[in-house]
Amino acid sequence: MTIVEITQVDQREGAGAKLAGCRLDAPKKASKGAGYGIELAGWALGDPNPLTTIEVCQEGRVVAAGAPAEERLDIAAAFPAVTDAERCGFRVPVSVLDLRQDFELSVIARGDGFHVPIAQVRGTRRGLPAAGAEMIQPLMINTIGRSGSTWLVWLLSRLPQAIAFDPWGRDARVGTYWTNVLQSLARPQSYLAQLVPGPLEERTWWLDRADLKPGVAGDPELESWLGGEAVEALAEMCRSRIDAFYTRLAGAEGRPRYFVEKYLPYQLTPDLLAEMYPGAREVILVRDFRDMLCSVLAFNRKRGFEAFGRADAGSDREYVETTVANSARRLQRRLRELGDAAHLVRYEDLIQSPAATLEALTGFLELEVDEGTISETLERADSEAPSVDAHRTTDKASASIGRWERDLSPEIVKVCAEVLDPVLTEFGYEPTPALAPER
Repeated sequence: MTIVEITQVDQREGAGAKLAGCRLDAPKKASKGAGYGIELAGWALGDPNPLTTIEVCQEGRVVAAGAPAEERLDIAAAFPAVTDAERCGFRVPVSVLDLRQDFELSVIARGDGFHVPIAQVRGTRRGLPAAGAEMIQPLMINTIGRSGSTWLVWLLSRLPQAIAFDPWGRDARVGTYWTNVLQSLARPQSYLAQLVPGPLEERTWWLDRADLKPGVAGDPELESWLGGEAVEALAEMCRSRIDAFYTRLAGAEGRPRYFVEKYLPYQLTPDLLAEMYPGAREVILVRDFRDMLCSVLAFNRKRGFEAFGRADAGSDREYVETTVANSARRLQRRLRELGDAAHLVRYEDLIQSPAATLEALTGFLELEVDEGTISETLERADSEAPSVDAHRTTDKASASIGRWERDLSPEIVKVCAEVLDPVLTEFGYEPTPALAPER
């Protein structure tokens, strides 16, 4: 039974400015695996400065890493003048549940102040087995902060066929929690720990053990079972915990069709849930990213601390060029990838045309609702919602639309035009004027 297949391996061989040499020895092109884990092995030799880490990256994010410390006497013999040549080998295990189904990995050698690509690896993995349609299915709101997601989750939870843990009180992430549990325990560095336990007095001896790599148990057949069938059983258990939570939350009112939660565009969680649930649905919620920026900055001022990634940027300009632009592009890429398999909701439409927006959304969810149900749902959402003053940065929702024209400085308006306009126009927003509006 094949779970993983490597379709392409591109070497970046030869000495460079920082390397004496390098090579990825495994995996090989066309190799196949019967488990949800693969191992990247090879060697890389820094010259004149030693390497510190081998990183495995997907879409610019590190998914696994290890130190080049494996014995390679053959490389030491070939490079007798280079320091540490006898310990330049690496073996980095990777769980494919940390990867997309069709994945592309960059293997990078990193040293003090430099990094050098070693290889590119492409492959594909089989999807996780899906559950029965009788389970409560995920309704995933893929979005970024200050885009109206709390209101959308609340509105959807007022439908008879959907449920959510109180979005005004807690930003519950039950689906993300159990999916991350699955990802953590599906890594070879974790499931092999039950055979080669670490210091038992350490509470996390069973999680992400850097010293554990495939082969340490000395039983390939057992390891294959642990990395394959046992992982699928683990996925079933995690899925059952999500279903149990929302069944308990629904209580005597009966089982709804969907549970509603938020997700971030860089997460793999929606992909994994879509594999495990045959009726999963994904909604991509966007807001004019210029207005969203205003809301973030105002909300941070209101609460007295920097959130939504603003603390990682040295200035508002840098924040727009990095965090805001990257998040917008991820949502853009997600919508392109999913096409008709996702439904786009714009915050402005949700506020200005709520009935039409909700009607289109329930159609995508294949819910049989009439005009009366739409009207009743909107009335329930308005009447049953608690005070939202703590969430707002304007006196009413309609005042938050187009606020960037009065709130943003000319400098930031110009930056928005440069980095956000291509994404804005694809989502149906007007491009930024060449000059900032008069004040």
